[in-house]
Amino acid sequence: MCFSAEVSFTASAVLTVTGIVAVKKCSSREQIFFACIPFIFATQQLAEGFLWLSFSHAEFEKFRQLSMFLFLVFAQVIWPSWVPFSVLMVEKNPARKIVLKAFLLVGITLSVYVSYGLFVYTAIAFPDSHHLKYELGFPLAHSLVAALFYFIPTVLSCIVSSAKRMTSLGLIIFGSYIIARIFFNEYALSVWCFFSAIISITVIYVVMLMRPLSTGNTERSIHAMEG
Repeated sequence: MCFSAEVSFTASAVLTVTGIVAVKKCSSREQIFFACIPFIFATQQLAEGFLWLSFSHAEFEKFRQLSMFLFLVFAQVIWPSWVPFSVLMVEKNPARKIVLKAFLLVGITLSVYVSYGLFVYTAIAFPDSHHLKYELGFPLAHSLVAALFYFIPTVLSCIVSSAKRMTSLGLIIFGSYIIARIFFNEYALSVWCFFSAIISITVIYVVMLMRPLSTGNTERSIHAMEG
């Protein structure tokens, strides 16, 4: 994340609490994967917090590579597959499930490729103008093709979902991506992950909307319609 280690650690703590609340609000096992999204972002922010410390405190320098790779694995490997999978698990519409399965395939393809790239090629991270900049050495890492393969599973999966407010969540995340690209293009990976992390707090709201109506509310709704 940009700015400082303190901001990253604070974001990680808030997102951890958010994840706990979201999981507790789940009304089915299928929703748990979606509710765990804040935990993914919390781990990313925690990793970037230690990455920041590795540049400012000599005793944390030994954690630099581990922190960097932990962030990249969650941001570039786990995230593109987790989002379409978690949205697919809560989807009820058969036609949209087919689309989400296609998006999941795109995400898995990207995850496998990035895993290969991180294992075979060089990746570095360094502070630059109060931001963290990541340079990935494998082919197509910063190309439009890679961005498209990332965008389809992580954003479009939410937009095509029939779950209440899921589309709004996807559109807001997409808006944060545009802002990151326009104003922080050199540091888009780090900045967008931070924006998306904060936005993921709305996961609680989406999960709550998935909860079935209580028996009392259902009966009142039926009586209201009969009246």
